[in-house]
Order: sequence, then C-alpha cells, then structure tokens
Amino acid sequence: MKSIKAAKWVLGLMMSDSGSVISIGDREDVFKSAFPRSPSDSRSLKGELPIGATGDHWEAIGWELDNASRGVGAVLYDGRIAVAMSQIDKVEEEDVTRESQKYEFKLGPPTKLEGNHVRYWFWPDDAGTLMVCAFKNDRNEINLTTALGDSGVMDKLRMSYQTAREDMGSVERLYNPIGSSRQVSGSTK
Repeated sequence: MKSIKAAKWVLGLMMSDSGSVISIGDREDVFKSAFPRSPSDSRSLKGELPIGATGDHWEAIGWELDNASRGVGAVLYDGRIAVAMSQIDKVEEEDVTRESQKYEFKLGPPTKLEGNHVRYWFWPDDAGTLMVCAFKNDRNEINLTTALGDSGVMDKLRMSYQTAREDMGSVERLYNPIGSSRQVSGSTK
C-alpha cells in the first residue's frame, strides 16, 4: 500500500463513547482527541506494531487499562489512520446490541456472521470496512471489539468478512463439544 487516502465516504466512521467520530485517513490528533488516555490507570500502546508492519511508514498508538479490560488503538500509515479499534471485556448482551445498532442506524443493515461463541457485523465500502465482533469465552463473558480500517489492512489483520469466516469456524470447533450441530451462518444485506 502506497498511501492511505482520506475516507471518501461520510459513513466510514467509528464513534467514541463521547460521540466523537473518526474516519480512515484522519490524522493522529483526531484519534487522540476522540479517545483520550488517562495516564493514571492506563498504559500506552505506542510502538506495538502488528507483525509485518515496519517503522518506516507505520506507527501504532493507543492505550489500554492496566488490567487490559478496555483499550483503543490505531495503526497509522504516514501519520494517518489505517485502522482504529476499541476493545472492551466483560460486556453485557445489551452493550453488543447497542454497539451494532448504533452503526446499523447510520450505515444500514450489516453483513453478519453468527456462531455460538463469536458474532460479527460488517459494513464494507470501497474505502474500508467497519467491523463489530462479540466473542463469548468459556466463562460466558462477552468481549466486544469494534474496528474501522482500510480494507487491505483489515484483511491482513484478519478483520475482514473472509478472514472472520475462516477464524469463526476455528473458534466454533474449539469451543463446541464434539458432535455439536450448530453451524456457522452468514447473511448479507
């Protein structure tokens, strides 16, 4: 990838708890303003690049709480958002519904993948992809991840519809007992 272009689509957004909106191609300061860090109870994720990204054009920023139960991060390409994501552990089902409906209201019906332990909602566009993922662990705790990014980068980070479908099959086989009849299902808009 030679550059990250500013989002051409108004709906390519990710909203923070405060209602701030970020888009693919926004500068680092937009991300930091939308997701401010509290230094007293969080640690910086600066410099934690995904495997395969080098420091010549790529940079990682963000924070997570000291107990790693909540965090936000962005992977920047030449100082612009290529991918941004938030992750929250131990949410309620109502939180998952609220997160997916927040985007469905703005963007329309998503493409979905649903299993016993993991569910995905995708809103793809020419410029990028918005993904919401709810994962239920073996203690029945739900972890919620929302990510927005350039489609190529999202695919490399396994946050595209195709890679999620592959990963979902692995998760369901791992968490479902032998002989479980529930199958992975997908739906499109």
